[in-house]
Amino acid sequence: MSRRSLLLAICIGLLLAVGSAAALFAAVRHEPAVFVRAPMPDEPEARHRLSGECLERILALYNAINGDREWDEEFTDEQINSYLGGEFIRQGIDRQLLPDGISEPRVVFGADSIHLAFRYGTGTWSTIISIDLRVWVPRCEPNVVALELQGFHAGALPISTQSLLERIGEVGRMTAVDIAWYRHNGHPVALLRFGTDSPRTTMFLDTLRLQPGSLAVKVRTAEPTSAHVMLPRADTGLTNADN
Repeated sequence: MSRRSLLLAICIGLLLAVGSAAALFAAVRHEPAVFVRAPMPDEPEARHRLSGECLERILALYNAINGDREWDEEFTDEQINSYLGGEFIRQGIDRQLLPDGISEPRVVFGADSIHLAFRYGTGTWSTIISIDLRVWVPRCEPNVVALELQGFHAGALPISTQSLLERIGEVGRMTAVDIAWYRHNGHPVALLRFGTDSPRTTMFLDTLRLQPGSLAVKVRTAEPTSAHVMLPRADTGLTNADN
């Protein structure tokens, strides 16, 4: 190979490497719609009002559970995002609850799904992590919610779900929520069982209803004969994750 041909080959290789690195950087830096267009008003007054409404509902749920009272409320993703961008930060709750490196959490409710997004890292080296979850209430199982992990991305790049599954397991152990793992349509599914730390649970999930823009939850003090399932039910194709 001549000197000129060798130089040309080296230049082409460098250009390909730079181009691949630039494409990878652009993919990681991509900000998905769930983050960019997550519902939240532009006006500070509206954000403050919606943030207050969200906080009131959270406190009402907390007081109802501690007082063994029925509770029936609806949250909009606009209220939750206003709270996450407002009092959640001003009161320093983000520093207490969010792991290091995570900021600007967002949520979008779909017909039977919850889409989460947050920024990981800071400055030029940050990326947006997005998580897509299908949610439903299994048949004839009180206080159980199924979460099917359908997507996990850093920017536009799909990433391994193992780290997320481990994190969910850690949260379950910290909050006394029993988590069993299965697979459904090739996706990992977490069955969250609430109230397992008390042998005589008096609070039961009565209704869980997801629709575009809102999540409605009703908790009652007596176990219902069957929960009011307001989500499309999954088929029976759940298999144990260990199989």
